[in-house]
Order: sequence, then structure tokens, then C-alpha cells
Amino acid sequence: MKQAVPFGERLSLVSSSPIFQALDSSILSEIARRAVCRTHPPGEFLYRKGEEADSVLLVINGLVRLSLASPEGREFSVRLATRGDSLGETALANAISRDTDCLALTHSRVLKIRRNMLSKADIGAISSDLNRLLGQRLSSLLAIVEEIALHNLEGRLARLFCRLDQQQYLSLHQLHQGLLANMANASRPKVNQQLKKLHNLGAIKLASGQVISINRALLTKLFTIKGEKVSRHNETGR
Repeated sequence: MKQAVPFGERLSLVSSSPIFQALDSSILSEIARRAVCRTHPPGEFLYRKGEEADSVLLVINGLVRLSLASPEGREFSVRLATRGDSLGETALANAISRDTDCLALTHSRVLKIRRNMLSKADIGAISSDLNRLLGQRLSSLLAIVEEIALHNLEGRLARLFCRLDQQQYLSLHQLHQGLLANMANASRPKVNQQLKKLHNLGAIKLASGQVISINRALLTKLFTIKGEKVSRHNETGR
């Protein structure tokens, strides 16, 4: 669904994106003018894996999830994105198709910037920043794979909460237990069990089954961020 967004807000979003910061103000203004705003209700896909990669999306507001899914229905969350984040950046690196599914978890609005809005010179100007961002995406994905391979569920949840805490614009209460289980690569019952344990330890606070706050200092004390197990409680729950 298309929805109007004031030009000033469009320009601010485009100008503040790490992808486009090397472009001249006149080019940024043209991109902001031509970009299309789309609104997605919760549960609607912004795009699906395998679809044509013809644009990059900038999140205006809301919460979206990038994930991979198996034919049997198992899912793996790659990352969450919210205001100011970009989606589908590989489209600007000449990717042919989308490599993940992208789903709106809440009512979300995005700014769609088609690849053909940028000239070859523009693509060349942003290539360094684009490669840097894609490198960061790869590093983040490898960190997730490392956690799944090397750490048990309690430790994975602790590290997940610490990462989310760094993203101050992302509210923990938006993450229901099903999504937390998906992000931690575990079943919901096991996640529920570990959340209760972390709550009893004082590392997180639960209310009506939702995580409403975390004690980052205690989480860091119980589980070192770099993976060394230091808690006598962390031998269960894989």
C-alpha cells in the first residue's frame, strides 16, 4: 500500500543512511523525491526469497524480520530491522534475486528506492560504503552462527538480549516468545524455561510472559560476551 510521506522526512532518511552518505545533496534530493513509500500490516511480506532484487528499502517505522525458511517450515532469523535500517542492499550490488524473506512484525512503513534511480556513477560513489555495510552484515551473520554452534540456549539468550539492548530504538516487549525462540534457534517451550531461569536469577524481568527489561551488568557477569562460560547455571537448555 502506498502512503504519502513528507519530502523532508524522506530526505532525512535517505541522507542519514550509511549507504548514500557519499552522494551529493542534489542526488539525495532526487532519490528522496522519486522514492515510493509503502505501508505493510503485521504479517505481510515486504519481499520473499527468490523475488527480483530491484530495490533497497529504508525503514521509516515499525519492526521487520529477515529470515530463511526450510520446505518443512523451520525458520532462521537473520536479523531485525527498524527505523533508519536498510533492507535488500545487495540489489545495489547487482544481486539478481532476494536472498531472504522479509516480514513485517508490526505495522511498518518503508521507503522503496529502485536500483534504476541511481546512475552508474552513483553506484560507483556508494560502492565503498555499500561494501562496508555488506561486510558488517556478514560479520553479524557469522556471529549468530557461532553462537548457535558454540553456546547453549541460556547463553544465546543472554547475548541476544545484550545485542538488543544496544539497539535502544528496539523495545524488548515487541519480541514475543515465539520470535525469541526463532532468533535463538530453539523451541518455544525451551525458551520459556530459560526465560524463567534468567528471571529468577535477576538477569531479566518478565511480566505476563514478556521480557520488559534486562540487567545487562548481570548478564555480562553470568555470560561473557565473547563466549567463555562462567555461570554454573549454563549447562542446560541446548
